[in-house]
Order: sequence, then structure tokens, then C-alpha cells
Amino acid sequence: MDTQKKQWGVSVREIVAAVERIAGVSINVRPATRRPGDPPVLVADPARAEKLLSWPPKSSSLKGIVSTAWHWRSLAPRSDSVTTELQPPPADLPSSAR
Repeated sequence: MDTQKKQWGVSVREIVAAVERIAGVSINVRPATRRPGDPPVLVADPARAEKLLSWPPKSSSLKGIVSTAWHWRSLAPRSDSVTTELQPPPADLPSSAR
């Protein structure tokens, strides 16, 4: 599934299914209603990042994105704790990209 050619996003269920296939794991999903403030649809377009940061994405397919993320995670050091605090953006990041 190529998200660029599709011209619309993928659902959370499609992402979960892709992670399960690629990582070979089962994810325990608990469906819930949307929380107050959650957008009904959220779609990313890499064109702005490419323009502002001169960073072209290497893959636009869901399989490529999840495979790359899973490979990176498998190489990352493991930790029992996960940092959930938001960090401020880097000082050199243009304000239009924040």
C-alpha cells in the first residue's frame, strides 16, 4: 500500500496489522471511542518536511515505513522505562516547522 499514491491516510487498524505482520508480534488492542480533542482524521504529508529540512522520505509505503521503524527499534538500546515527557524543539528548527 503506497500512501503517496493513495492520497489519503491509513487507519490505526491498518498500521497495527502492518506492525503485527512485519514484527511478527501480536498487539493487544482495546478499541475505544475518540477522546475529546482527538481529530477525526489525521494525515501527514512529507512535502513540508522535504521543503523546510531538505529531507526527502525514503519510503512512502506503509510496509517500508513500518519495516524501517521496526529495524531501527530493534537496534536501539532497550530500557524498562520510557520517557513520555515532551522535549522542546531544537533551537535551530525554523519556527514555521514547529
